[in-house]
Amino acid sequence: MLVEILRPAGAELARRWVACLMLAPEAEREMIVRSVEQRMAELYLHHDEADERTVTVEHPPEQRDGFVEQKFSTYTVKDKTP
Repeated sequence: MLVEILRPAGAELARRWVACLMLAPEAEREMIVRSVEQRMAELYLHHDEADERTVTVEHPPEQRDGFVEQKFSTYTVKDKTP
């Protein structure tokens, strides 16, 4: 998925994103990424239903003490009716 996202802009886009993210305090980075994910879902994802858009972000698995944890974040946006 990352390759598809970077294809038009190349690795330079990833470098810029990571450099910007590194400016934030470490404790706030997860919140920033979550906020960007949610905003992107609001702007660009379309669902089959006319007034609702949904995306599920699958985070990479993380090895924990005795188990592997994998997080899924689902965002749903209801479009405002005119």
